[in-house]
Amino acid sequence: NGCRNVVIDNVKIIGQWRYNSDGIDICCSENVTVRNCFIRSFDDCLVVRGTCLPGEGRYPVRNITVENCVMWCDWGKSLEIWLGWPRTEVENVVFRNIDLIRLENVALDITTWARPNRPNRTFVRNVTFQDIRIDPDDAQPESVYQDCDSRRYPDRPRIKVPHLIRVDRRNLEPQAAQKPDIPRRDLRYENLSFIDITSGGRKLPVEITGEPEELRIDRVLLRNVDAGDIRTESVTNLQLEP
Repeated sequence: NGCRNVVIDNVKIIGQWRYNSDGIDICCSENVTVRNCFIRSFDDCLVVRGTCLPGEGRYPVRNITVENCVMWCDWGKSLEIWLGWPRTEVENVVFRNIDLIRLENVALDITTWARPNRPNRTFVRNVTFQDIRIDPDDAQPESVYQDCDSRRYPDRPRIKVPHLIRVDRRNLEPQAAQKPDIPRRDLRYENLSFIDITSGGRKLPVEITGEPEELRIDRVLLRNVDAGDIRTESVTNLQLEP
């Protein structure tokens, strides 16, 4: 954490076969460029990560550029901005000219994993995904978690459809109720652009879901996006352009 002025250029990552085996995580750092890289990881390929662990809050996450890369994701997410429950700010992030040659769950993702009864203020500003070329499988089997050695793959696995774009907030403890005396979380995502996102003609779902009392999403642009079903909730100033 707390790195500045970093360039990662022409790096190849192969063999990340375990759970939680991210390719490159840019954690609480600024002025970072990743370019000309190939990443094949079982979990997330590239993550711009905000505050999660104690003591990280004093480090900004800003001025991040990822460009001219190829990503192969076996299980997690391909390109992600991920935020934990403490306060954090992320701004000026660009993903540009990237090929995603295998998908699993989500191609382009922005999410905050929040803990109930822990207020936080999280801001994500000025994020651009541009010139992203995606090659999804036509019939992708649903993931199977091998929780014991005797676990077998089904003879006829269910077919899953990965998300093209997902922007949301998730609870780490989904069954916990919000206590009335705890201030609610204040989460804001602003000025998000998705431009020239193609998926080989296959229309994949887009989900951008805010929440009136906790997550506000403002100024979202989708231009020339190969989207199938587009689901949005509590989004202001949404632009859909051919």
